[in-house]
Amino acid sequence: MRSNHKSLVVSIMIVFLWLLYPSEGIKAVDRALVIKQYDVNAQIQSSGDMLVEEDIKFVFNGNYNGVTKQILLPEASGIENISVSQEGKNYKKASLAEKGDSGVFTLENNPDNSCMIWIYTPSANTTRSFKISYTLKNACRKYMDTGEL
Repeated sequence: MRSNHKSLVVSIMIVFLWLLYPSEGIKAVDRALVIKQYDVNAQIQSSGDMLVEEDIKFVFNGNYNGVTKQILLPEASGIENISVSQEGKNYKKASLAEKGDSGVFTLENNPDNSCMIWIYTPSANTTRSFKISYTLKNACRKYMDTGEL
């Protein structure tokens, strides 16, 4: 009987301390960036180039300066005609941008044969849809009996 009483007191103390000092792991997430929708339209041209149009809907929970999009170019010989728009508004390509800029994008070519697009659009607790269009040069190869993408 005495043992059950001690167990009950210890249990109550643990619950009380837990309520008084909740664990950090129980806290709600303050920031999250979620891709809610992602659609791609790709058209192969007779030249072997591929025209790509990506429609991406982001949900911003918390404060963000914008988004990034990495385009891998493993077999393509390059990327051209990059454009970014948000709900019909065209963003301008800039050689340099910084935190707080809006309506612009920058490009960074990486040594791993990829291109990073930095889209500047300060956002907080909202949803934004972007259209990213570009041409992958020589992305496809045509042979006598087959093709390669």
